[in-house]
Amino acid sequence: MQYKKILVHICLILLISAGLGVVNNYLIVSKPLDIFSPYELKIKEVSERDFPAVDIDTLDILLQNDNVILLDARDKIDYDFSHIPKAINLPVRDFENKFSEIINFFDLANAENIVVYCSSLTCPDALMLATKLEKRGIKNVMIFKEGIMGWQQANKDTEPKND
Repeated sequence: MQYKKILVHICLILLISAGLGVVNNYLIVSKPLDIFSPYELKIKEVSERDFPAVDIDTLDILLQNDNVILLDARDKIDYDFSHIPKAINLPVRDFENKFSEIINFFDLANAENIVVYCSSLTCPDALMLATKLEKRGIKNVMIFKEGIMGWQQANKDTEPKND
């Protein structure tokens, strides 16, 4: 008799657990939770925007002819460690603070070619910076998608000089 009572309790617990699982599944499927961080949502929002891409050889020619303003979208610590020569640091995360001083000093509004880059093909910062620049009325923005890693893999010089 004692075993029968324990068995009934176990069955009730299993039945209640299964019922709660079904209800929980239904609620999650019918109302998906927003699990993206604000940063991830911004990446998703701007990823649909298509800016012209610049390859390594084209960027190299633009830099040799002084015919480009090159913007590094990475954080200052990464820029200080290594960046493409002639690049100006405009971290996407510090855009609002740095933009006003850079736009006037480098005349971004009238620049013929502006190229932005970040660390690699998987880094969203260049795309986010290009989008912010475009929203401020800056034209002729292109993206060097390979970033600093692609530049280094092509054995191009960086500053500080790579050994």
